[in-house]
Amino acid sequence: MFDFAAYSGQAREPSRGFVFTLRFLCWVPSAMGVQEPQVKKPKTDESVAAAAVVKAAAAATKASGGPQAMDASAAWGAGDDEKFDPNQHAGMLGISTRQPDTPSEPTEFEIVSGEAAMSLKQYIVLLQKSVEWRLAKFLFENKTIRLRRPLHQLRTPVFTHGSKIGQKWEPTAFWEGWDMKNCLTSLITNQLYQSSLTMFAFDFSQELYEDINLGFDSISWTQYCACKTLWSDERLTSSSTSADHVRFIFEGFVPAAVKSVDIVKDMAKNDSFFMGLAACGANAQLWSLMGALDTALKEYDALLVENSAATTKSIHKILRLFEAALNIQCRVRLAPTELQIKLDQLAHKDIIRVMAIAVGAISFTEFALEVLAIPSVNGKESGVELVSKSAIAMMGSLERLQLPMAACSGVS
Repeated sequence: MFDFAAYSGQAREPSRGFVFTLRFLCWVPSAMGVQEPQVKKPKTDESVAAAAVVKAAAAATKASGGPQAMDASAAWGAGDDEKFDPNQHAGMLGISTRQPDTPSEPTEFEIVSGEAAMSLKQYIVLLQKSVEWRLAKFLFENKTIRLRRPLHQLRTPVFTHGSKIGQKWEPTAFWEGWDMKNCLTSLITNQLYQSSLTMFAFDFSQELYEDINLGFDSISWTQYCACKTLWSDERLTSSSTSADHVRFIFEGFVPAAVKSVDIVKDMAKNDSFFMGLAACGANAQLWSLMGALDTALKEYDALLVENSAATTKSIHKILRLFEAALNIQCRVRLAPTELQIKLDQLAHKDIIRVMAIAVGAISFTEFALEVLAIPSVNGKESGVELVSKSAIAMMGSLERLQLPMAACSGVS
């Protein structure tokens, strides 16, 4: 006979005798005090990730002296509504209990006259500490994000359709997120890998990579201020015809480097990620995003009326800047030479120029200094000789990568 109940997934009524026997067998061990053996649950990706987050938070808590308080959920907006308390939540967010001082940006007159109180690189190092502290506080209290982990543990979001900021809004991505296993394979095969990570993986105080100067001293206040126009209200509005889909985009890529594949191999094995990575180029653009977040957070703090149109607009901009900070294209190379690092720096500037973005557009003098930083250039070459040396340098890089020219189209 065709068993329709079984076919349709409906439970059949068992006999009363069977039910009684089953209940009796379940009751006997507990009545006699017999404990069932504990079955070890298999570890899932979610449980491993949650355990890693809790472990990292506990370490940060111990270092900062704060109590343990960690929501290990990976979902945005998963925590409870709370007011930020440094003594209670600093360990969870991986920040100090005391808010770092915010450095004062020099005026245009001080920049032009050379009377700025500190150098740009000194300013940025202090600014990064201040902005990351204030941003963590803002995102902790924000009902959409409810940050419950250190910023450096965040990853580029997965691809999702729609980007409307509302109660269910989440930061979205338009680049492929970083995959450490793919990174390892690509570094072994091609000696480079390019994908998307977050701004919080970088340490802006790292001026050297394996004793190679990354050229922080050549980045001027003028260049930094020009890059800040990337994050203007006009650029946000003009990014889409739909108000729900406007966004900031970090143009170009950030060059980076790793000394050995063993470093990446360990990360892939332990499910860890970069922390304190040195940016080998595009620093003015990276710094300008940090500066834009600083300005937006100051404007938000200055608003006294909650739930006003101005407050909503201010929150919207901070979240869009935060979204951009989660989508940073990074090109990491395996043990690059000083020449390759300089070429990557110039390549990024050329991408910005070709895309017709009048940003980071540097003066001829600054560009000449960048070219002079290339080891084989002495500054006495004619135009023809300079082109010849550039071609030789490029071919040397391709031979080192052992890649055909066609495969490296667009890669310096």
